[in-house]
Amino acid sequence: MTCPPGRFPAPGGGVCLTTTATFTRTNATQLAAKVIADLYQRSVLYGRPTEDAIDDYETELIELLANGYVDTYEFGFNEAASAS
Repeated sequence: MTCPPGRFPAPGGGVCLTTTATFTRTNATQLAAKVIADLYQRSVLYGRPTEDAIDDYETELIELLANGYVDTYEFGFNEAASAS
């Protein structure tokens, strides 16, 4: 059986199913926790960003994700900039 885009065949065939998913504040918090863990590792290794800055990044990322403003959020680290 061939199903239209966004649908998939049910086990045993005969019908096409559709699934939906909701991205919640809990999902945003869990995802942000992974990013924040990486930032804390960078802080330990390089002394930056500060804990206060990391807390601010976490709050910002959770709000942006939970309210659908972003689908990607990228942190970068410029080693040359940290030496100055």
